Amino acid sequence: NRRAELVGKGKFDSISSAVDAASNGDTIRVDPGTYVEEVEIDKPLTLESEGIAAETRIRLTQEEASSTGAPTVDILSPGVTVDGFTIQRNSTGNFAQGVRVSNGSESGDTVVVSNNTVENLNTTRSVDNGILVGDNNAGDTPANVVVRSNTVSEFPNGIGVASQTT
Repeated sequence: NRRAELVGKGKFDSISSAVDAASNGDTIRVDPGTYVEEVEIDKPLTLESEGIAAETRIRLTQEEASSTGAPTVDILSPGVTVDGFTIQRNSTGNFAQGVRVSNGSESGDTVVVSNNTVENLNTTRSVDNGILVGDNNAGDTPANVVVRSNTVSEFPNGIGVASQTT
């Protein structure tokens, strides 16, 4: 029975539910299994797999996505760590990512994306980046972002950095 444990606060049936219930600085440990959902992280926290990346998958297909370009994991806050998952995206349109970091911090609250395998499940379509730091529609490129020890496959662009100038 796969679960996402919000350390010290209980277990949840989805990663998103655990994120919603979390407070700043909390840790969410995710049991091995496949989680079919769009994960939006809007507060500083740590999201980590209890198993190895091959055993703990977060998958998003276009049918489950909130929009054509929605990433599987969307990091909207500084101070976030995502560690040890297989993150899969299957989009029927362009500009979808496995992981998007839309917000970093100049104050030193680092975003860390590490030890993940990011896969594009639809190799016939041109989806954007496996991991995208920045968002062409969101303004400035986030600062203090560390992307390390990740494997990205089947995306036209593995890891990208984007910014918008006005």
